[in-house]
Amino acid sequence: MKQTHFLGILSLLAGITAVPLLIAFYQTGWGAPGTAVYERYELLNRLMAGVLLLMAAGWIGVCRLLLGYGRWAALLALIGVLTIAAGTAAEFWLYSDLPYGADNLRQTAFSIVGVGGCWILGRW
Repeated sequence: MKQTHFLGILSLLAGITAVPLLIAFYQTGWGAPGTAVYERYELLNRLMAGVLLLMAAGWIGVCRLLLGYGRWAALLALIGVLTIAAGTAAEFWLYSDLPYGADNLRQTAFSIVGVGGCWILGRW
């Protein structure tokens, strides 16, 4: 199997996995840190970081297939997805015990997620 096919399969797996996670997000909502609702929200976000990394595999495959400007656009989108995954992982694995709305590393990690999203939107 070609490497790009394998990367595409990983990306499809991400899409299939993301749907039930997004449904669970909608049904769970989020609460204050320390509550049962928040613990489910935290778990879903930790799982979403893995899904984002699988999506990044698809972007790597796209980068390998495209030539010229399309390849650079895909590469920049890949950087955006990796940035979102890193911010999500930092927020929910490293700084999850810190409060929301404070000037702390959790807020910085959350901001990194937004930067990654803007990076993707700004490049397409």
